Amino acid sequence: MADGLQPSDAGTVIGALIQAIGTIAAGLLAIGAALIGAAALKRQTDRTVAQSERHRAAQEEAHRRRIAGALAGEIGAIVSLIERREMIDWYREYLDPKWQAVAFQRGFFPPPAPVAKEDYLVLYRSLAGEIGVLDADLCNDVARFYVLATSILEQLRAYDREQVQRRLDQMRAIGREAEAQLEVIQSTRVFLADLEDLVARGVPLAERLRKVQGGGQSRSDADVGTVPQTRPAWPFR
Repeated sequence: MADGLQPSDAGTVIGALIQAIGTIAAGLLAIGAALIGAAALKRQTDRTVAQSERHRAAQEEAHRRRIAGALAGEIGAIVSLIERREMIDWYREYLDPKWQAVAFQRGFFPPPAPVAKEDYLVLYRSLAGEIGVLDADLCNDVARFYVLATSILEQLRAYDREQVQRRLDQMRAIGREAEAQLEVIQSTRVFLADLEDLVARGVPLAERLRKVQGGGQSRSDADVGTVPQTRPAWPFR
């Protein structure tokens, strides 16, 4: 064995190999453990993120439902108020040609108007910045309804019957009373058309909002709060 490995040398090589194999095995085990730990950590992180996202989504959905429910209640109350006071029938009857002569004879021209001292849009004013949580179509329809409702309230609050009567008297003095009367009738028709449009929009809109809220119930007295149970006395009867 002069030219080959001596027994002592062979033992040394084998020992070195065994040590190297052990080191490699330990390294592989460490890498495997690290990979397993990383995978477990990733699974835990993924579960935490998923739970957080589900919680956030649930909170957002609950908020969306609350917004929809609040707006459905207010819109339903506005529509119910108009219906219970029979305001549309009131103005339709006023504009009926057969009643116009009676109106002139009894001094009910220009027409009286409902009193609108209360703020009927409280919830919308407080939630206007949050209606974006609703889907785009519903959000747009809500905005259109309240723009129209605001316009109607402004018309009612700006209406000064005495001022209109003074204009009628002035036009009568110069022989143009019929022209002034026609102006009043036309403006009343425009106001009636706005009321009819508001109710036509409000009824299905409130129902759509209730579906978002999750109730799906139809309108009831519980939705409208305290409102007059009868319309104002009609002056032509």
